[in-house]
Amino acid sequence: MDFEDGKKIPNTVREYLTSGKESIRMLAWIWKHLQNAEQKFWIRKMSVFLFLMVVTQTLNPFAVSYIFKGLEKRNSWIIIWGILGSFTLIFLQKLFDYKKAIYRERVLSLLQENIDSYITRQLFEKSLGQHAHHSSILNVGNIDKGRWKLLELQSQMLYDGFQVIITLALSYTLLFLISPISGLFITFAVIANIGWTFFLNHKVVIECTSIEKRFRKLNRWIVELWEKVERVKTSGKTNQMKREITAEFKSISQDDVRFWHWFIGQNYYRDVVTMTTHTVVVAYGAWQAYHGKILYGDLYPIYAWSGAVVMNIWNVSRIEHMINWNMPSIKSKLDALVIPPEATDSNDAIEISKDESIVLDFRNVSYLYPEKSGDEGKDEVPHALRHVTFSVGLGEKVAIIGKSGAGKSTLMKLALRSMDPTNGEVYVNGLDLRNVKYDSWMRAIGYIPQKPQVFDGTIRYNMMYGVDEDLAKEITDEAIWELMGELQIDFGKRLRNGLYTQVGHNGIELSGGQAQRLIIGAAAIKSPRIMLIDEATSSLDPTTERKVQAGLAKLLTKDVSAVVIAHRLSTVRHLCTKFVVLKSTDDLKEEDSQVEACASSFEELYEISPTFRMLWDDQEIKLEERIVANM
Repeated sequence: MDFEDGKKIPNTVREYLTSGKESIRMLAWIWKHLQNAEQKFWIRKMSVFLFLMVVTQTLNPFAVSYIFKGLEKRNSWIIIWGILGSFTLIFLQKLFDYKKAIYRERVLSLLQENIDSYITRQLFEKSLGQHAHHSSILNVGNIDKGRWKLLELQSQMLYDGFQVIITLALSYTLLFLISPISGLFITFAVIANIGWTFFLNHKVVIECTSIEKRFRKLNRWIVELWEKVERVKTSGKTNQMKREITAEFKSISQDDVRFWHWFIGQNYYRDVVTMTTHTVVVAYGAWQAYHGKILYGDLYPIYAWSGAVVMNIWNVSRIEHMINWNMPSIKSKLDALVIPPEATDSNDAIEISKDESIVLDFRNVSYLYPEKSGDEGKDEVPHALRHVTFSVGLGEKVAIIGKSGAGKSTLMKLALRSMDPTNGEVYVNGLDLRNVKYDSWMRAIGYIPQKPQVFDGTIRYNMMYGVDEDLAKEITDEAIWELMGELQIDFGKRLRNGLYTQVGHNGIELSGGQAQRLIIGAAAIKSPRIMLIDEATSSLDPTTERKVQAGLAKLLTKDVSAVVIAHRLSTVRHLCTKFVVLKSTDDLKEEDSQVEACASSFEELYEISPTFRMLWDDQEIKLEERIVANM
């Protein structure tokens, strides 16, 4: 889902004006929270030279007027002073523009740095559970879109916005001073232009929001078809998809073109009124000069300043539209980023030593996922986990077994402290996990997810990514090769440059199995005290799976604990020393424990766990193995 699809459209003028007030408040918030002291310092310095540049630029018509006055009076000194004054103002304008540009580059650099730092800090502060629960807004696509809109908005406001407002105010003031009647005429143009602008911008928001939503929906569909081109072609849908895409695009484009034809017409009428007023101002100035009320030279600044007012009123309308169009999206992204982080360190959190052996206890743990939008009318949101109690002793390798939806992945997330239990506690070495420093807990863990997350870099970079800085200094390339050998991490001909082979974006240069083995190696090289393994060998062929399992068995020494999730029972049968079977929460009564059975062998589980027997039978374990299980 694109978060902008939920953007509220201001259907009435009052709602549009209210959104404008909200935009102003949001700009003030951005200035307060997204600009640090250094950036504000450079913005102020830049603004000083921007102001001086606009002043010298705006005063230039006044200096030029003396050239015409000198010609009118046949006075060479007045002409010379006019030329010197104009040259001086142009020289100063360019000098101030140069200084402004120097400071602008400094501000631009700090602007992007501060925004990127803020977004990164806010994203990293959120728990993994929050990233999963708020995935519709806390996703890379939406955040990056808001980031670029925010950068564009701030750039426009810092440069175009300030310059337009200063030029408009100064030109308007000078026009009034030299010709009050001309100032009154141009005031009429300003009022008419502002009213017309609000009307047109309001219509743009109403009409274009709907059209843009349709374009985004079409774009998502097209991108999905591109990504799944294999299914399109193997389904014989190539020509049909091309016809449907063309028809939908034409339908949207017709509405888009129809609206913009209307808008261009309205814009033409507005410009006619504005330019007519400008012409009236110039004509009035000419009439004054003709009747000797002003000098002919005064006509040029009247023309220039009234033209500057007209032009910058149009620029104000453009900036106002840009702010009101982009601000709701920016606000939505910032609102997502400022969601208070969960599962944070307490003030008295305790650090776990990296050499400390781990005992993990789940004590009557229940977890209920937070409601999402749209769930309000439902009677009850089902529990993901309910009354789960078991322990992972020193050196124990515990397999979590259960049907899909039984909460195995939720259990893993609680062990990772992606979120905290709704009820009950998770204990580490006798400490409530909520009172353990998160970073120290992550250093103690070797985590192997089901879907490998491979960075764009070298094999060595990916292998060493999670290693503590001090330990990283001690690990040689030879040690990495040795570990890869133990884990059967073999990249074959893809290993063109040894450990320094580039794997590409998302590990595109590797097969799925190779990427998974790379992540297994990255978890193992940390020398973790406990391994959390979520279906780690799901993408491996049976032969490679057995080799990797043998390598994992070597790493899981007697003092290294492990929690393993696997849908294939063969994956954990010889790797683990303890097996916990979870029932589905749908099958539980109010106070029942979700742990159906806990045993040290498959044979024992087959006798006491109906869920295990069903999984065993579904996976068609060989008859002789079942006979052994019944002995």
